[in-house]
Amino acid sequence: MRDYLFNLNLQLFGEGGDGGAGGDGAVGGETSGVEIPSVIPERARKNYKEAVEKHTPTVQKEEAPTTTEPQEGAKKATYAELIKSDDYKEEHEAYMAKTIGDRLKKYKGVEAQNAQMLGLLETVASKYGVDTTAENFLESLAEKVNADDSYYESYAMEHDISPEEARKLVTMERKVQMMEAQEKERQRQEALRQHMMVLQRNAEKTKARFPGFDLESEMKDEKFRQLCLQTNGDTTAAYMACHWESVMSGAVQNAAQQITSQTAQAVAANKARPVENGISGSVAAVTTKEDFSKMSLEQLRAYADAERRKKRQGS
Repeated sequence: MRDYLFNLNLQLFGEGGDGGAGGDGAVGGETSGVEIPSVIPERARKNYKEAVEKHTPTVQKEEAPTTTEPQEGAKKATYAELIKSDDYKEEHEAYMAKTIGDRLKKYKGVEAQNAQMLGLLETVASKYGVDTTAENFLESLAEKVNADDSYYESYAMEHDISPEEARKLVTMERKVQMMEAQEKERQRQEALRQHMMVLQRNAEKTKARFPGFDLESEMKDEKFRQLCLQTNGDTTAAYMACHWESVMSGAVQNAAQQITSQTAQAVAANKARPVENGISGSVAAVTTKEDFSKMSLEQLRAYADAERRKKRQGS
């Protein structure tokens, strides 16, 4: 916008110079349509015209926004409407099929183990005459087993105690074993909860460093899960180990972009640096021939301002 206003100002007041530059007017010629300060040498006028035209904004027709986000006040589609729509129906069906398939795989082992346990229970039930089709099958079987003194008698003879004492000891041992099992499960659940909290906190740091990181997706990888356990929940280290090639490729690209940007800035700074001309009044100034073809519009304008100052100082 600043360039556009500058050009408009030149076109309106080109005949009057630069507004106080001591009669520094503008000339046309082959550069008609762009007013050029007279201090610009003949060999640089074409470059000045091209630079001005390059920085002059062109009016483009504003296109209607193509965003698919709902307009303010519009009714948002419900989840049921989205999954039934043509845009998301196939994707939703594929996701559900995969989710159900994964869960069925997990339950296959459990079903096989339950089948073995059921077969064992049926064998024991047949020994004690318990109907396996009854609703209270397990309760009836437990009563029969607990009422069987053969085990307690054998235990009593082995430990030289009475059958009653054997029954009490066995019952206490079972309760202690049950309590220990429950405590181990509680500790396991608490350790799992603490581990997930660490993963969630570290995942936020990993996401900030690698925007493509997704904890839920990565946890599906057995290697990632094992690395997280071995590194005490270090999701960044686990992610880098699992995606080493892509991480290194991205790092190399970022380094190359930074070097290119720094080099371009250094070159631009060197071009924009003014030539020092106050060495000595008795020493002849060194004359350099500017390469206007490599100057930007800002540099050309800076050159014109410097020439105007020289003219004012010499007058």
